[in-house]
Amino acid sequence: MVVILSNFSSFAVAQQAGEVTLEESPSMSLQTCSNSDGCRVENAGLVLDANWRWVHAVGGYNNCYVNGNWDPALCPDPETCQLNCAVEGVNAEGYKNTYGVHHEADGVRLDFTSTGGNVGSRLYITDGTKRTRCFA
Repeated sequence: MVVILSNFSSFAVAQQAGEVTLEESPSMSLQTCSNSDGCRVENAGLVLDANWRWVHAVGGYNNCYVNGNWDPALCPDPETCQLNCAVEGVNAEGYKNTYGVHHEADGVRLDFTSTGGNVGSRLYITDGTKRTRCFA
């Protein structure tokens, strides 16, 4: 998988957003603390790793990535793939039932194996800018 990601890292950077499922990522509160200012609460967004998302033909339902390979018709090169393929959103029910991400009073719980059969639910914490922190 590392080889695939390193060879096609440019795919995810400029991939188009899908239009089939609206993204409804969960959120959680974090505390940022310092000796001088004490602690303050920040609301952070959570987003599912793109590796778990459906990547399909723009305007259609054909998968762009099948059985560990990019579809040569849709993705003969990174530039064409960026034009032809979209990364789909995940709604609130999908986060919970498919990917095992459960909102809890004090954060989130990640099920390693979800009821949907997926293994893992790697999330990234976002703060509204381009910075992200891995939360796996």
